[in-house]
Amino acid sequence: MEGTDTGIYSNDLNVHISQPLGKISNVFQAELAGITLSVRIIVMHSVKNTKTYVSSRGKFVPGTSLKDPCPATCRRKCWEKIPEQERLIIFQNYYHLDSYERQRDFIHSNTEKCKKKCTTTQNSKRDSTILFFLPRNDGKLQVCKKMFIRTLGIRKGVVDIAMKKRTEGNVSSCDRRGKHVKKATSGEVLQAIRNHIEKFPVMSSHYCRENTQRKYLYPDLNITIMYEMYKKECQDRNTEIGSGAMYRNVFCEEYNLGFFRPRKDQCRLCMTYNTPGSDQNSLEADYQAHMAAKNKARQEKICVKENATRSEGKILCCNFDLQPVLLVSSDKSNNALFYLQRLKTYNFTIYNTVSHQGDCFMWSEVEGKRGSCEIATFLYY
Repeated sequence: MEGTDTGIYSNDLNVHISQPLGKISNVFQAELAGITLSVRIIVMHSVKNTKTYVSSRGKFVPGTSLKDPCPATCRRKCWEKIPEQERLIIFQNYYHLDSYERQRDFIHSNTEKCKKKCTTTQNSKRDSTILFFLPRNDGKLQVCKKMFIRTLGIRKGVVDIAMKKRTEGNVSSCDRRGKHVKKATSGEVLQAIRNHIEKFPVMSSHYCRENTQRKYLYPDLNITIMYEMYKKECQDRNTEIGSGAMYRNVFCEEYNLGFFRPRKDQCRLCMTYNTPGSDQNSLEADYQAHMAAKNKARQEKICVKENATRSEGKILCCNFDLQPVLLVSSDKSNNALFYLQRLKTYNFTIYNTVSHQGDCFMWSEVEGKRGSCEIATFLYY
C-alpha cells in the first residue's frame, strides 16, 4: 500500500488532497488545520462514496468496502443464494443514499422485529428476534445477520442504533449529530460555584509568606472532594448543578489557591541566582560572598560541635526549628469540618547534636502565638 494515492475528491468543492498512505507529516497536519471546515465537508462526501479520506484531525481513515460473505458454516447457506455481483450492487446502492436517515430507512425496510419463538436460557432478558433481508429483483431474501452487515459493510452497532431510532411509521428519526445548540453556563451557577469555593478557610504558606500571594487550603482537600460537597449542597437546596469541568475551570482560573504548603530549602538570593534567565553576572559577586559565608558558618558549626563534645556537658550545640502548623481535627469522614477554621497547634523542636537528645514543645493558638517571646522561653528552658 505504500506510495498509493489516497486522494480525496469532492465534486462540490473541486478539492483534491493527495498523500501516501501512512503517517502524516507535521507540515501536512498544519495545512489541514487551516482548512478544517473544508476537510469536514470532504469527509462527508468521502464516507458516502466509500473512499479513503483524511479526518478533520489529519488522520487517514480507510474507506468502507464490501466484506466477505458469511462463512460456509452458515445454516441458511446465504453465500450460495446471492452472487457476489448482486451483493456489490446492494452495497453501492446503500452508500449512494444521500443521508444517514435514508441509510437507516434502508435498514428498517430490510429488517423485521418479531417475538422469539423459544427460550433456551432461563431468565433471559431478550424478548424479540430481528430478521434480516436483502433486496432482490424478485423480492426479498432472508439472510443471516453476518451476511447482512457484511454486505452493507457496517458494524453491528449501526443496526442496533437504527433499531433504537425506529419510529412507529418505520421511519428513522432526524440525525441530530452536529446540530445541538451549545448551552452556556448561567451566571447563577457560576456565582454559586464561586460562593462555594470562598466558603473554605485559607491560610498563608509557612515558608513563602513574604514572596507569594498564593493561599492554601487544607492539605487533605482536593478539587474532587470540593466538587462532591458542592453537588451535595445543590441537591439539598434543589438548585442547578454545574459540571465538574466548570467547577475545576473556575477554581484554577479565578483563584490563586493550592492544597499544599511549598517548602523552600533555598534563600531568596540562591533562588534568584539559580532561576533560568536571571542576570547571573550582576549577582555573581553577592552570590559568591553568600556561598563563602555559608561554608564559613558550616565550618563554625563543626568546630562548636567538636568543642561541645570535648567540654563534657559544659557547652551545648543544638539545632532548633519550628514545625509547620498542625491542624486539629483531621477527621475526613465529617465534611462539615472543611468549612470551619481548625485549631492550630505548633511544635518547636530542639535537638542536642552531642547527646542526640531531642525535645519537642507543643502548644495551641489558644495558649500562645509563634513570636520571639515563645521561642526564647523554650530556649531558656
